[in-house]
Amino acid sequence: MNIYGVTSRWILCFKNEAQDSIRDILVCENADDMHFSSIVKDVSVSEKAFLCGFRIEGIDTLSDSPQNLKGSTAECKTSTVQECQEIADQNSEQNTDKLKAYMRLDVPITKTLYTKITGLSLHSEVRFSDTEIFDIVKNVLPFLNSKSLVLRQICQQLMDDSNLSDRIKTLYLNTLSATHEDGIDPMISFDLNYCDLVTEIRDVVYFIVTDESNNVALVSETEKYDTRLPVYTTLQNIGVLFAPRLVKMSSNFLVENHEYLHAFCYDILPRNVRLAVEIDFSDAFQGNTNFENPGGWISDMPSEEVVDALKCTFLESRFVSKLILQFKEVNCAFDMSFLGDKNVHLHFYQCIIGFGVVLPNNVTGMSILDSSINTSFTIPGTLDVLVLERIKIGKKCTLTIG
Repeated sequence: MNIYGVTSRWILCFKNEAQDSIRDILVCENADDMHFSSIVKDVSVSEKAFLCGFRIEGIDTLSDSPQNLKGSTAECKTSTVQECQEIADQNSEQNTDKLKAYMRLDVPITKTLYTKITGLSLHSEVRFSDTEIFDIVKNVLPFLNSKSLVLRQICQQLMDDSNLSDRIKTLYLNTLSATHEDGIDPMISFDLNYCDLVTEIRDVVYFIVTDESNNVALVSETEKYDTRLPVYTTLQNIGVLFAPRLVKMSSNFLVENHEYLHAFCYDILPRNVRLAVEIDFSDAFQGNTNFENPGGWISDMPSEEVVDALKCTFLESRFVSKLILQFKEVNCAFDMSFLGDKNVHLHFYQCIIGFGVVLPNNVTGMSILDSSINTSFTIPGTLDVLVLERIKIGKKCTLTIG
């Protein structure tokens, strides 16, 4: 069939829901609507899709009937087929110089699973069965227009069920062995496919980790995680699918879990990995500042607790190369030179920077917002970025750089 100048609708013909059942179909207005447009737009993708059970067939509605969808063993017939013919007749009457056609795409999953996949959202409560995950990974995942939500959902189920990967492996091995595909070692095939799955997952997700006290941390494979999707899990799963590069946490999370994090670094984390760690000290060390009377705190802030938290073995380890410290409503009058040569970013918001403050040796970024500075201090020459907004500086107080 000549496809040049063709305006095509696509008829998706799905795998049987049950043996001897009539196959479901779905009519799509164009290739993009069917969620598998790469199959028809890229020849190399089409060849791979063919091996996974996709089939493409053109239907010339000027000479052929959409009833050609019927097969000898499994028919693709619903009332929609009649609707297709009616639309095709209208098209042929209205367009004498352009061929109106349908393209048929056989899809190797059920319509139920297709509906689950295409209906996914970040907040949907859809759960895939073991068999559905197997079908997704083996047959359709490489060809989806958008796969981030599917990968996120599979990852969430892997985190929720520690035995899921073993069950999928068993299902994969049994299925591949039953097909008797010559030259393919089922174990090697599974390992390769699972590695590909993990690689794709870690490119689209980050972890929201909750400990036993409901303190929360964010763990990501990259510092640039804004476009990624959250997966919710426990502290024990942080190294399951990827080596973290960023850990953002509250000070309470640090205080309660620094020993576990230290052990994780030395026992599990690859030796060449370095972490960026961001700590928010606004949760445990809160106070009230009177900015009309700098230094007028209702209660003294426990600066020694801040220092103790920062001196934990996890932060002192060689695995932590970058520290981002967020202080809010803290009386900052303590020496941070013990942080050594780590790359440090400091952010002060509604704080009082008082006598006794000493900055780390390698501060590369610092912001001071809505705060009071009641003492003179030196900012190391390593500084690349300095932001000062709405600050009050005491009389005879100076900031020296270098």
